[in-house]
Amino acid sequence: MNKNADLSDYGDGVDKLTGKKKLKVDLSTWISSEAVDIYWRQNNDRYPSFKPVGQPAPDLLIDGKGELYAVCVVQSEDNSEKLRKTIRKAVNIWERMVTKPPDYDQGFCKNVPSAVLVATEQSPSGHLFCGTKNREHPVKFSEERQERANKGILPQREFAATQEAIRSAWGFAKEREKSDKIGIGALLSTRLDTKEDRQAIDPDPAALYYTPGATHVHHWESIPWFLRNKSRSY
Repeated sequence: MNKNADLSDYGDGVDKLTGKKKLKVDLSTWISSEAVDIYWRQNNDRYPSFKPVGQPAPDLLIDGKGELYAVCVVQSEDNSEKLRKTIRKAVNIWERMVTKPPDYDQGFCKNVPSAVLVATEQSPSGHLFCGTKNREHPVKFSEERQERANKGILPQREFAATQEAIRSAWGFAKEREKSDKIGIGALLSTRLDTKEDRQAIDPDPAALYYTPGATHVHHWESIPWFLRNKSRSY
């Protein structure tokens, strides 16, 4: 699917969509490309659907050819509590998946997701919450944190409230078995790849997540995964 594809054949008409359905279309348009396919939980006239395995279920699946992501979508504008509930939902999905890994068996790049991610309308801007009133300002890195960013393990920038929310989800992951191979995190963007805020540049989607059972537990991956320079020195 081309990320700039015409959506005029969407059942409800894109211009008439509101709320979460419009957000899912906006995110799907941003993420999808010739190398990335999007699947919806609900049947629709534009995107193929997937059959949920267990409840609660993610809203979207992103097949990036190298990685498969399960995504929980929520509107964060003026409702930070709704976002926090969705983060808890994502953690619940993650806990179920690591206990009993799903097998979607639909010809994806993987049968089991690489990670469960939370996404909002702010994801293309590199954060989840809306505006500075939610403390969405860049945070100052420690020397150790900056070293990880310089190695490409973590992004060069993070926003305060989003960082706090993501780390709280990671806390659940750290309490479980060290063998868990599915990660938990957020859908953000390559806007975070530089210290400078280059908002004029159209950012690509990227996933930030933590996988307890991985050799290197932190992941900062472009979608599709080969967009970024993958050379890293751990």
